[in-house]
Amino acid sequence: MNLSNLRNLFLGEQSIRQKDSLQNWRERIFTIIINISAAAGVIAYTINAISLSKQQAWLLLAIVSIIYLWILVIALIRRIPYTIRVGSYIILLYVLGISTGLSKAAVGDSRIWLISSSILAAIFLGGKSGLAMAGINFASWLAMGLLFQLNIIDYPHAHILNMVRPGNYSLWLNTGLTAFIACAATSISIATVLNNLETSLQESRSLAGELEKTASQLQKQTTVLEHRSQTLETSVQINHAVSTILDAEQILYQTAKLAKEKLDLLHVGILLANKSGTEVSLRASYGGGGHTIPAPGYRIPLGDGLINWVITNSQPRAIAEHEDTSSLLQMKLSDARSCAVLPLRTRERVLGVIVMQSQEPQNFDPNTLTTLQIMTDHIATQLDNAQLFAERENALEAERRAYRESSQSDWKNFMRAQTRAGYRRDQYGITTVKSTSKTRQKNTPTTFQSIPIQVRGQIIGYVDAQKSSAAEAWSSTEKDLLETLAGRLAATLDTARLYEETQQRAAEEQLIGEVTTRMRETLDIEAILKTAAQELRSVLDLAEVEVRMGTESIKNNP
Repeated sequence: MNLSNLRNLFLGEQSIRQKDSLQNWRERIFTIIINISAAAGVIAYTINAISLSKQQAWLLLAIVSIIYLWILVIALIRRIPYTIRVGSYIILLYVLGISTGLSKAAVGDSRIWLISSSILAAIFLGGKSGLAMAGINFASWLAMGLLFQLNIIDYPHAHILNMVRPGNYSLWLNTGLTAFIACAATSISIATVLNNLETSLQESRSLAGELEKTASQLQKQTTVLEHRSQTLETSVQINHAVSTILDAEQILYQTAKLAKEKLDLLHVGILLANKSGTEVSLRASYGGGGHTIPAPGYRIPLGDGLINWVITNSQPRAIAEHEDTSSLLQMKLSDARSCAVLPLRTRERVLGVIVMQSQEPQNFDPNTLTTLQIMTDHIATQLDNAQLFAERENALEAERRAYRESSQSDWKNFMRAQTRAGYRRDQYGITTVKSTSKTRQKNTPTTFQSIPIQVRGQIIGYVDAQKSSAAEAWSSTEKDLLETLAGRLAATLDTARLYEETQQRAAEEQLIGEVTTRMRETLDIEAILKTAAQELRSVLDLAEVEVRMGTESIKNNP
């Protein structure tokens, strides 16, 4: 959920609360007004009833009685819906104003009741209802005036004369009481609305402050999450980039380069510990912002510094700008405002450390440090695998070299034992070649080809091919075919030699086993010596064999 959605959510809930609160205020104000009206109505109704009885205005008395009874009903019965209670109360005020105007014209209390109905309609039902009621009251007032002016309704002359008659204070009292009730109801309603409005404004300001605080916290958390997500994504990219590299030096260089560029750091250095664990050497360095950086190969003794602490505890550590790290980190740059040292951990040992320096303060928070350590562990594993791969390649190369040297020696011995150098096939048939030198046809170089027979880099012979003088020169296809056949011949010859040596070795082992078996047939020393002499002469086809006991050796035959 983003910040705008959160704000809309808060404001939406606040709007709902304000609507509910406004409705509660209206109901509370109306309850106060209707209760006051019911209580004060007793006095007003009594006074008006006596006055109307004396005037024999029975219709108006009946209307006033019905109005007061309905006021008592809506005041005492709260289960009646709010809209019906308020609407009927405003209608009663309107009816009371119209009836008073019709009976007393413009000199009665009609205007007070009509004005009160408009004001209370606006308070309890809203501004639109108040305006509508004001329009109705205005039209009704003009209509009543028109009826009196057209003599459709007669002016109440007796009432007018009674009002101006000296000593008649009751009419003034009635009008004053009506005005007091209307003013009191209006004042209470407006005062309550203003108080509730002030409370609402305070709550709104409080909610706005909380919202700003929440928004600020959310923005900080969003920034932290974005930084963490970017760091994690960058770590994955760096790990993926070096995962296919098998050269240790390239892994170190690419790690330093990618970490500096993608994490927007000031400098990245990678130091590896020696086997004794007494010092570390700078193996890769990237960045620096124009500062002098130690060259690769720079050695740092491990004492009580930060690098030694990280290697010893196998835990990453970040330092801030204000920390005195001159004795902790010899590689810290003057522009660096935060630094991190991460151990290269693999297989329960620490190969070295990665030192990261940034121009941003507090750039290496605990969460970022954890993410970077995961990347560093992967780099350490890849570096260890590269070192193991290099060691294995060196061992394989040593084995290949030893096998190649052994093979060369075996081929030399094999060729010295051969009585035939090779075979020649021409138009006269197949003949033996006794010379080991290559046959060259210097007079026709375009028709002659000599292809070496090589076994593991050692030349053991040649295939010499000669076309007739009338034939065309050798084509590239023919040369490739000849080289392919020479390669197959080399592999076949090497296999045959190995098979022959294996057969010879097996025959020797069998012969040794037979001789040994015959010598073990007896435990008599003289018999053993006699058997040994006989078997050795027979097996090796010697002229003479002497087997004797003693420490002196006979170097020459007597």
